[in-house]
Amino acid sequence: MSAPASHPPRGRCTISWRHKIVSRYHRAPEHRGKLRLLRWLRQLLAVNLVRAEVAPGVVMELNEHDFVQREILRWGGYELATLQLFDRLLVTARGFLDIGGHHGQYTLRGAGALAEKGGRVFVFEPNPANAAALLRNARLSGLGNIDLCTTALSDVAGILRMVQSHDTNTGGSRLAAEEDKRPEGITIRVAVRPVSDFIPLLPAEVFDLVKIDIEGHEARVLNSLFASTALRPRHIILEYAPDDFDYGLPEGLPEWLQRHGYIVRDVTGRPFLPGQPLPECNLWAELKS
Repeated sequence: MSAPASHPPRGRCTISWRHKIVSRYHRAPEHRGKLRLLRWLRQLLAVNLVRAEVAPGVVMELNEHDFVQREILRWGGYELATLQLFDRLLVTARGFLDIGGHHGQYTLRGAGALAEKGGRVFVFEPNPANAAALLRNARLSGLGNIDLCTTALSDVAGILRMVQSHDTNTGGSRLAAEEDKRPEGITIRVAVRPVSDFIPLLPAEVFDLVKIDIEGHEARVLNSLFASTALRPRHIILEYAPDDFDYGLPEGLPEWLQRHGYIVRDVTGRPFLPGQPLPECNLWAELKS
């Protein structure tokens, strides 16, 4: 006999009433003094990190002081238009490759959707704190169809500095050159490898859907991937912020993707047009059939 529908799936944590109260108040309408009352409520209920079900079957432990995690608590996700596109593409995907996993928003949603199909998620997250949070959230969600690699990806091998952003923007960790001495936080030395080193480990199914958000190294990773295998991702969702990062492509990243056989749109489905506002600073590249 199957378990009652009200019971959580095997392996997923049960969220206590204290955490539910705090997370529901986060999603309540904004009002004067809300942040102060939230701090008081968390202290009263002895809730440090807030556990919340942010999507069906996906439980995350979230720090309200971090911008991205606070958005997930408030709205159930960060960059909602991109998430809607991602969920739509997941319907036909057999696997998922997440390059820049952060705390697991996309990794966990992908793993939950693919579990019923027997699919897996391969995720790269070199920041130790982010990787630990991703693993903790996977355990809370009862998801085991995830392969995590803590190596950074680029187009050449080496050891690079990773600058850990401050606690209010944990998603901003980035690889930095030695001459970049801006005091932005703790420096972490990470191993960097080209994508070609991992091709034997990646099943073809994960190239149905690829997400890349690695603070300016997106083009380097794609260049390494395209040079090392004939496999081409069917769908790519990637951050594109040319005002913030040098992608090292004279023709521009969208034009480079078009030259490699992709239709490039924004995440709402509109054709990408240079100079026009880009919703959520994300591109959607679909391989021409």
